[in-house]
Amino acid sequence: AVSRFAFLEMKLAGSTHVVEFHYLHNQQGGRRYADPNEISRRVLEAAAEAGIGITLLRVAYQRGGPGQPAVPPQLRFIEPDAERFLEDTQSLASFCSLDRCRPVQVGIAAHSVRALSVPYLKALAAGRGGCIVHAHVSEQPKEVQACMAETGRRPLELLDECGLVDSRFTAVHATHLGPGEAERLGRKGAGACICPTTERNLGDGLPDLEELLAAGAFLAIGSDSQVRIDPFAEIRMLEDGERLRSGRRNVLAPKSGQEVAPVLIRAGAEGGARAAGLKAGRIAPGQRADLVSLDLDDPALVGLAEEEGDAGVLLSNIVLGGHPRMVKDLWIGGRQEVHDGECLRWARAAEEYKAVGRRIFGRG
Repeated sequence: AVSRFAFLEMKLAGSTHVVEFHYLHNQQGGRRYADPNEISRRVLEAAAEAGIGITLLRVAYQRGGPGQPAVPPQLRFIEPDAERFLEDTQSLASFCSLDRCRPVQVGIAAHSVRALSVPYLKALAAGRGGCIVHAHVSEQPKEVQACMAETGRRPLELLDECGLVDSRFTAVHATHLGPGEAERLGRKGAGACICPTTERNLGDGLPDLEELLAAGAFLAIGSDSQVRIDPFAEIRMLEDGERLRSGRRNVLAPKSGQEVAPVLIRAGAEGGARAAGLKAGRIAPGQRADLVSLDLDDPALVGLAEEEGDAGVLLSNIVLGGHPRMVKDLWIGGRQEVHDGECLRWARAAEEYKAVGRRIFGRG
């Protein structure tokens, strides 16, 4: 009920696909479910009922940190054996290939170098098959320091040496990359998923996006949270963050005098599709027909569509001044899922979500 409600909110905000980091493999206290994919399957079913596409990344989580056991709240995440983790992931992928859930993919999240040892990381690289892989990379300085102390390598360098960094790899956050690490991502055809609202909320810092783009790495956006679901804000903050970091304006525009909006919309669409392992993100033959229509009578857009030849101005207003309330209609794989700002499943999903809240907080 909770997952379904979040996914419906994402659709109303203009998202057609979710990449879900899924941690919950065990019961409270760490005891395994009879089916280790019990909760994974529930999340996939929630996505199917919500009508959103999903790439579910099973999170590999081994320890609390270098030389540290997991603390009690982490026990639901823990899978100490890499081979068993890979077997469970393959089992979930087989379920998806037979299930009614569409469009669905399964991949791997190598949580971080903090949560996984070198042998575990190498086992994931050897057994991943064709799976995409995401990992939290250099989110905080202390993560970099701990990795250097344990292995003598920076996080991205270590992940690359273990065999995980390639065109199917996405570094989440990439906030504190060192010299040459952006070039390493670009050289391997990999990218970075930036989560601006969360990174600011946690005070983690501002990644160097200008360097990442110059190196040829792709950019994608994430929320990293269900507290705020607003892809317009995430896209806009890519440029806002660069302006704060560099003290300049129009930083991510390809050349002086050019617009920044096309770069930002590509991060939200094409970059997001690459990070999700999808053939989508553009309106073109062979691409999945994920489409969003916006209300041109919204106060931020009124009159802009009437001026011929001003498509760039309209796009700039959408990207730099947009908000979820603009979303009018949405199609996923050619199937309409939002009509005139409404989801057909919303009322029932909201009631079930509220009922869960009452149970959790003891109000009914």
